Amino acid sequence: IGGRDPQSILNAVDVVDPAHNPTLQRGYLGQPNWCNRAVYLFCTELGVPLIFGEYGTRANDQIAWLDAGNGGWFPVGSKAEAQQLALDGFVVLATYYNMTPGASGHMALVLPLAGTMQIAQAGAKNFNRGTVANGFGAIQPVYYAHS
Repeated sequence: IGGRDPQSILNAVDVVDPAHNPTLQRGYLGQPNWCNRAVYLFCTELGVPLIFGEYGTRANDQIAWLDAGNGGWFPVGSKAEAQQLALDGFVVLATYYNMTPGASGHMALVLPLAGTMQIAQAGAKNFNRGTVANGFGAIQPVYYAHS
């Protein structure tokens, strides 16, 4: 078991509130979007480590850190497994590492809800609950969970 009540994950989304939080909106401090900061705030609310700030604020930096197994994070083999881990109380992130030089990827929090996988994110679209397609389009994310 992930050690968290799934409701605590949903509560973290309510606290961070990417749909309405002014510091997560496009253009805040001149940045195009804040997916990286939103995920960092979710993790902070849930007591889960994730780099941010002086160590690299871009999503690609955070994803590389996750992929290296830092802070107790591990890769998840499938979307179905990611959703089940979220339902079991693990903190699960959906990620896209952008290989384009100078570009950055995208990250979102997987919500512990049954049925169609739902995520919370800031980015081109900010929402507290939406589908993976709403956040990633046709991209198939890579998932990471925290033990």
